[in-house]
Amino acid sequence: MNVTDTLDDAEFDPDDAWPWFLEDALDAELATDRPYEELRAEFEDTPFILRARALLEFVGEGREGTDEGVLTDADTVEILQQLGIEREATTMWDAPELIGPWLTLFDGDWVDVEGTRIVPGEGIAPAAHPDEDPETYALFVHALLSRLIGSMIERELDEGGFVGVPDSLAALMVATRPEGLTMPHPEAVMKMDKDPDELGQYVDTLQDLSRLGLYGVLHSGEDEGLHFRAPGIITDAIDAAVTAISQTLEDDDD
Repeated sequence: MNVTDTLDDAEFDPDDAWPWFLEDALDAELATDRPYEELRAEFEDTPFILRARALLEFVGEGREGTDEGVLTDADTVEILQQLGIEREATTMWDAPELIGPWLTLFDGDWVDVEGTRIVPGEGIAPAAHPDEDPETYALFVHALLSRLIGSMIERELDEGGFVGVPDSLAALMVATRPEGLTMPHPEAVMKMDKDPDELGQYVDTLQDLSRLGLYGVLHSGEDEGLHFRAPGIITDAIDAAVTAISQTLEDDDD
């Protein structure tokens, strides 16, 4: 599987879509069908997955929430402290480290709302613990990441949706390589001879990657460039998300 194959399946037009800052990487082959031991280590190194599990455990059999379907302010502070996240948050909406996993749990039916009470849901895949059922846990993680990507594709920008699709999906897949993804620093880009559309591609993609970094999907750092690294399983998650969306669109046309 490579980047162009996956995005071609989603019927994106490569002539319009391929971002200039990824031209050397779009045909890179991406790892698939890896052993569970390798995936497990990756799961434990991805904060988004650990936070989603922690939130499910925090909800437990049910917990009082707000009329917006999120944790109360007091519970938000408590779970941030439990996770060791240093964030001054008045509400859960002020903590992207939590709201990203939370919206995914909600969209995937792992949590539900009854009035102002937050309760566990059935989930689109069973929520499993890695020490109890490794195979089911791997399916849970795959469903979790697929639902995240699908929701961000479907949502409007002000609801947490992607700014730059498909550029951001391509960048995210490139970031799964062992060396990750390196993008030029904004100061360097401003000195390049790029037209407004090309600059827009860069800014939109960088905004999406930065948000995914806050959600805990990506590891990031910088020196002369901006570096991003994503778990390899995100490639399968993107493939599943775009396939499901494409199928939904086909069904709607029938």
